Amino acid sequence: MGVSPNCVRLVGMIAIILMLPLAAMSDDMTAGKLPYRYFRSFSGVMRPYIPQNEVPEVEAKTLPGYVRAIFDPDGRVIRFEKFARGSLQFTEVYRYDERTGTLVTATLTIVGQEPEITSFSPEK
Repeated sequence: MGVSPNCVRLVGMIAIILMLPLAAMSDDMTAGKLPYRYFRSFSGVMRPYIPQNEVPEVEAKTLPGYVRAIFDPDGRVIRFEKFARGSLQFTEVYRYDERTGTLVTATLTIVGQEPEITSFSPEK
């Protein structure tokens, strides 16, 4: 008797959730502690993406595309969300090494797809 693919998928999803930083696990938890900030654009091909041109939430939501992000107390992006025409396109959650502050993982979730985790090796 084998393990069903749905069971394997569920176990994988639970593992991903457990690896996310607590501040990024739910919008409700995060919004209550660290506020979203809204931006016209972002820069970078490297991660973490850097939001640019901050605007008020009301203005951002009138734009064809905008970014909202949450920053930790050290000013690092911990959650990045890209919107187009009012719809969420993707979310990326960042986890940093507590000791060095370097990026450890980026979890990218494109709407309608499974999350992808990218791990970053410390530079030597």
